[in-house]
Amino acid sequence: MAVLSTNATTEFALSRWIRNAVDAVRVSLRRKAEFNRVYAELNALSFRELEDIGIARADILEIARESASRV
Repeated sequence: MAVLSTNATTEFALSRWIRNAVDAVRVSLRRKAEFNRVYAELNALSFRELEDIGIARADILEIARESASRV
């Protein structure tokens, strides 16, 4: 009986670990997609358009990182 109980506990722990790993990959992919979207969108703007919205071209990378970290 103890072996059965240990195996069930081990299987539950393994399935939880796998689920957590899959969730972490999903979050990572969403963050990467958000970073790429924001970076591409801002990088496509001209210097004048960026100036109009108060963003320096040098700030694009940091803005994209911040946006991705909120996902």
